[in-house]
Parts: sequence; structure tokens; C-alpha cells
Amino acid sequence: MYGRNKGISFFTIGDAIAPGMMLGYGIARLGCHLSGDGDYGFPTTLPWGTDYSHGTFPPSIAFKDFPEITSRFPGGVVPNTIPCHPTPVYEFIICALMCWFLWRIRKETTPVGKLFTIYLLLAE
Repeated sequence: MYGRNKGISFFTIGDAIAPGMMLGYGIARLGCHLSGDGDYGFPTTLPWGTDYSHGTFPPSIAFKDFPEITSRFPGGVVPNTIPCHPTPVYEFIICALMCWFLWRIRKETTPVGKLFTIYLLLAE
């Protein structure tokens, strides 16, 4: 509404906020990581595997409908202390890189709305 009142097109505003929206999404994913809300990755033995046992959605519940994972554990239950891929951290890193990319190309991108369209494609 502000843009309409000031005569600024939707796509001009979209281009202006695209890099920030990408970074904001990545930062929000760190909140998911810190709360342990169950959108982490599969169990791993990598050194950066993360223990989500104290999260809002522990691995024993998150993986109960994945027989390809539960079959590897006694009783078919994934232990809550199993290290899992910290996919929200991976997503933050990817979003930060995409934000950098969007910021870098912002001045070269024409026509109006192209940067916002690139953001939408990357965010998919």
C-alpha cells in the first residue's frame, strides 16, 4: 500500500528487499536449529552431527515413520541422542551465499523485477 501511494511498483520493492528476504529466511532457519523442531536431517556419523534430544521434536518421534531409518536401530526406535545432520545450519549457509549473490548482481539486473524473480527461483 505504501508503494502504491508513493508510485513505486511492486517489482521495484521486490527487487529492493530480495537479498534481505533471503538472508532473513536463513536466519529464521537458525531458530529452527536452536529449538530442535524436527526439521533436521537424517542420522549421521560426521563430526558436526548435532544432538537434538532436547528439542521440541526429538529424533525418536521425527523418524518413527521412516522404516528405512528405524530398521537400523534395536526395537525400531531411533535413539534421541543420535547425531543428525543440522540441515537448518546448511540452509543458513546456502541462504547467506544466495544473499551475497543477489546483492552482488543487484545493480546489473534489468528489467525491474528480474532480481525479485531470481530470488523466487532460488527460494524454491
